Parts: sequence; structure tokens; C-alpha cells
Amino acid sequence: MDDIRDYLESVFSKLPQTPEAHRAKDELGQMMEDKYAELLAQGMPEKDAAKATIAEFGNPDEVLESLGVTPQPARKWHPGRIVAVVLGVIAVCCVCWVAFCGRAEADPHAGNVDATIGENFSSVDVSAACGDVVIKSGDVARVSYSGAANTSFEYEVQDGVLHVTQTQTSSAGTQASDGIVITVVVPSTAELSSIDATTQLGSVDLQGVEAARMTVSSQMGDVDVSDVDLSNATLKLSVDMGEIILDGNEVSPGTVIRGTGERIVDVSAEMGDVTVTAL
Repeated sequence: MDDIRDYLESVFSKLPQTPEAHRAKDELGQMMEDKYAELLAQGMPEKDAAKATIAEFGNPDEVLESLGVTPQPARKWHPGRIVAVVLGVIAVCCVCWVAFCGRAEADPHAGNVDATIGENFSSVDVSAACGDVVIKSGDVARVSYSGAANTSFEYEVQDGVLHVTQTQTSSAGTQASDGIVITVVVPSTAELSSIDATTQLGSVDLQGVEAARMTVSSQMGDVDVSDVDLSNATLKLSVDMGEIILDGNEVSPGTVIRGTGERIVDVSAEMGDVTVTAL
């Protein structure tokens, strides 16, 4: 049996330690134990029975394919990519340090927005250079922004898409603010075809908002998607430097794909954690 255990370890050492991999390992182990017991009952010596059992199940990669499990190659970080990521993060941090630490000589309330959206829309597109993004469900469509005076913040509904954009406009002072936050409230009765939300530096938080296609990302910050129906969804979660937490359980880092439903939920973070919690 030691040879069979070693065989199982060699097969599943290529896989991330996910619940699916554990179930497949248990299933294969049980089948091999049954075959091994059958050969022993026929009078075959233990060593020969173990070898015959392993030979019958064959090449490890073919076994994984038959179980519907595909090994994922480990993500390798080339030194040049690491340097590029670090330099990019430093550049974004420098820009946003100016946004947070300066002071506006003009209107101290410049950069604050709180508005009701009167037009109907079926898609949401939010892009931020520096700040947290919150998209949540509510009674009335609204957009609010608490940010820096030296940033540009715009929103409009065009061709059925609510576009919300924040960019850096200059390196001169900002308002005194505890943080830069973009909040979009989507009516609970709205049926959205798509949600695209991204920030270069900051977190992204989707609360109880759903669409046929959801793409959510942060270059440096955590991404949290909560209270979503995943029963008919294809879920793609990916991180470069961080953790993936699905329904309270930590899963292997890298890229995880779950489900084969029609709705697409694509959540990623370069340097941060990805957390998804279903209804």
C-alpha cells in the first residue's frame, strides 16, 4: 500500500490543494484500494498487487484528465516583472500621496459630489486612478465622490451606460480629506447587463449588485464582492500577490475558475486579496 500512497501523492502534488482536488484524490484512492484488495483476494503477493494496481491506472496526467482535473502550472515571477510591478506601484503611490497630503488653496469643498442619476442605464463603468470604489444596491440611483481638488471626477449616462471616471489632473494641493471614495448606488430593481469597476490604487467593494457580466479589479488593493447569486455563474478569480477567499474559505492563489454558468464574474487583484461571498 505504500507504493499506492506514493503514487497518489505524485499524481496530486501537481495540483493546488482545493476541495475539488481532495475529492478527486479520495475517489481515486478508493478505486485503487478496491483493485488492490481484489488482486490480493486472487492470491497475488502484496508487492505485485500494488504494482499491478498502479500499472492499471496508468500515467498520472491521464488519470487527472479522466477525473476532470487539470493541473495548473505554478505562476513564476520573472525578476523583470517584479521590478516593473514595484516601479508601477511606486509611481501610483507618489501620485496619490500628493492627492492625499496636499491642501487646496481654492474651494475647500472642491472634489465633493453627491448627485441623483435621473437617466436609466443598464451598464455601469467605473474607472479610478486613486481611491476606493463602492458599488451597492439601493432605492435610487446615485453617485457620490469625496476626493481631492486636484483630481477630475466625471459621470454621465451615455448609450445606456453609466460612466464614472476619476483621473489625476495636477500635482498641486488637494482638499483636506480622510480618503478618496467613489460610491455608486444602483437601484435594486435595475437589471444590468454589465459592471466594469477598476482602480489603480485602492479597494473595490461590490455589495449586492449583479449583472450578466461583472469585471472587477484593483492594481493595488483588495477586491470584495458580496451577496451575489453564483448559482448560474462562471467565476474567475485571480491574484498576483495576495489571497483568494471564496465563501469564507481560502483557496489556492493564482487563477481559480469555478462553475460553467451563463453569468460571468471576473474578479482580480495584482497586489491585494480577492474575497467573494455568495448569497
